[in-house]
Amino acid sequence: MIDEVAFEFARDRRAGTKSQPTASERRVLELLAREGLSNKEIAAHLEVEERTIEFHISSLLRKFLLTNRNQLIIYAIKQGLVDLGSPVVRKRGSSS
Repeated sequence: MIDEVAFEFARDRRAGTKSQPTASERRVLELLAREGLSNKEIAAHLEVEERTIEFHISSLLRKFLLTNRNQLIIYAIKQGLVDLGSPVVRKRGSSS
């Protein structure tokens, strides 16, 4: 229980000390959180290598002291780092 409390305390303290995502990281984060895209799909949408997406996600996880993409998505939504408004990517067959 002490570890759990210490973890929550550390997480609360981190909120004021973290750096903001870069523009590239923010684009990746929006596609990940808003659209639920895989690394491969994000890479195709942004026309970059999949390894670049992996790098951005790893960087975001380190930056926010998180351990997986699910935590990253939840964190991004709770902190207002992504706007959950209109979809970024049109689904195939969509006529808007």
